[in-house]
Amino acid sequence: MIKGKTALELNEKGTYDFIGFQNTTWDNVIGIRKTGFIKGVEFFHIRILLLNKEEFIKHKYFLLRPFYRIISFLSSTPFFISLYFIDGTNEEILQNIEDYYLQIKAGG
Repeated sequence: MIKGKTALELNEKGTYDFIGFQNTTWDNVIGIRKTGFIKGVEFFHIRILLLNKEEFIKHKYFLLRPFYRIISFLSSTPFFISLYFIDGTNEEILQNIEDYYLQIKAGG
């Protein structure tokens, strides 16, 4: 939350990260993983694993597309959500996103 505003929205259609200005539909999501950049340190990002990475990348500013392709190659996805501005613990946030994703995938 930044000044009480929404940082991440999950709805029946998909997810929207208001901090990173990125989104995808649930149909394009194949998994959700946590990530940390220093071994043993609490993770700071969630990776949204995508079925169609190019669909996600094509909506990025054209000069940034090569960067997103490299990130996708190195980490299996171009879609990272920073947890820094989201209210709650990292584990709570991850669990809430996973639960919502599984509910959507189950049809409810």
